[in-house]
Amino acid sequence: MDSTVKALFDIYQSFFDITFVQHNNGKELWHEDVSTLEVIDNNTKAVLGYVVLDLFPREGKFSHACCASVVPPCERKEEDGVFTPALTVVIANFPKATKDAQALFMHDDVETFFHEFGHAIHGLMGRSKMCTFAGTRVKRDFVELPSQMLEEWLWDRAILQKVSKHYQTGKPLPDELIDAKIASQNAFSGRDSLRQLQFAQFSLQLFNTEFNKEGSTLDTTQLYRDIQAKTIKGLKGSDNGHFECAFGHLMGYGAGYY
Repeated sequence: MDSTVKALFDIYQSFFDITFVQHNNGKELWHEDVSTLEVIDNNTKAVLGYVVLDLFPREGKFSHACCASVVPPCERKEEDGVFTPALTVVIANFPKATKDAQALFMHDDVETFFHEFGHAIHGLMGRSKMCTFAGTRVKRDFVELPSQMLEEWLWDRAILQKVSKHYQTGKPLPDELIDAKIASQNAFSGRDSLRQLQFAQFSLQLFNTEFNKEGSTLDTTQLYRDIQAKTIKGLKGSDNGHFECAFGHLMGYGAGYY
């Protein structure tokens, strides 16, 4: 894992002409596993901001992966063209090394980290005179674009060779495995797109329901099953499931999930 993370940092430093200075200051924060990256602009030598990395699971921690913007990069009123250093936090739950086992990344793990770290860099570089529009505080339709664009690099042959390293031999992925990986990129993409359409339809219909009418009720589980039956033909979910109770983005995005 360490070699992959270092390679990812090298890629971002090269892409954006920045330098990362790592501070192992977890004991000063909320957990000793946490560390901080100081991000420096190579052209101006100014500190763009800080990225706090909280990458490993622990009891009671948020179980998903996300990036939280804490301090946006806003222009200082008293100094034109000078911006406050931003602060973002990347939260993930990647496997942690033990005495008996190495911490190994799946490709999905690397893609997730590349994606969330893309949000972090967006949070540092999206500078504005108005804090309400700084960092990742953009239109919902745009907020995922930079990260999704950046994660596409993980399907590039040269990038896959750079970020991969066998934990025993130190060798990168062989060409035949890279070819197979790239060839599988679109596997199940149709089903995945329909699944996202299913989520979007559920969100739109749920938030379009008039709950203020007297006696109005809605069976959210049945609504989801009905949408699933129309969207993904031939696939039936569990009769005992209540997916809407685990749909975390339903509240964050609301009717704008699409």
